Amino acid sequence: LPSARYHKYWLLLLISSESWLLMPMLRYYTFAAILATLATYFLLSWLSERRGSALVFLCVMYITLLHTSYTASFLITVHFVYVIVFHRSALQGYLKPLVAASVAFIPQALTVLEQTTRLGSSEQVADLNRMTWGSILTVSFSLYAYICGETLFPFSPLVLVLATVLAFILLFKVSCRSMPAVEMDHSILLVSIILLGLLFTSLLTGSISTHTSFIYTPARNFYALPFMFLLLGFLDRNIRSPMF
Repeated sequence: LPSARYHKYWLLLLISSESWLLMPMLRYYTFAAILATLATYFLLSWLSERRGSALVFLCVMYITLLHTSYTASFLITVHFVYVIVFHRSALQGYLKPLVAASVAFIPQALTVLEQTTRLGSSEQVADLNRMTWGSILTVSFSLYAYICGETLFPFSPLVLVLATVLAFILLFKVSCRSMPAVEMDHSILLVSIILLGLLFTSLLTGSISTHTSFIYTPARNFYALPFMFLLLGFLDRNIRSPMF
């Protein structure tokens, strides 16, 4: 976010992208999370100030992200929709990094097509992947893992106690004020990145990469974790009554 008073949140976001202790099943996903974070920063910076340097950096982030993680690259689609809905006047300029990233990805496109065909022909199906409510399970488990981590199981007695206490606090002890317009705008972007990204990965594992269990989705969508932390930060800023 371009405003100086938001820089601490972006610093938190960058640090959180390295928080592999919460998510032990990581490989290249941390790098993809950093790229997604920086791409979103440069997008919002360009939309706010229209500096050419921000657009160049955004293009570099898009190209690198496309060659790093296919699932994280879905972020570009969310960005595109966000610009159309909230910043339509900037669409013409925004098409430049999109076109450049698309052209740069052409040599890799045939590889992606080959991999998709091979995965789609696999007869191995992970448990619960093709159930009608599989996407709900995948998204719900991923959101839980982002907040509580992958090593604390949902059925743990500790989780039940903490969930009860948190529900009591939220229902009876906390009230919220209206978010500033800029934070509401950005919060919509954050929610879209998190939920649509998880849903996209869920659809991939349910139709193409069917051998991939839903328990691996949080790691494959690790790029959404920093945005989850930032969204929680926005919510915390707008809580009137202290929790404790």
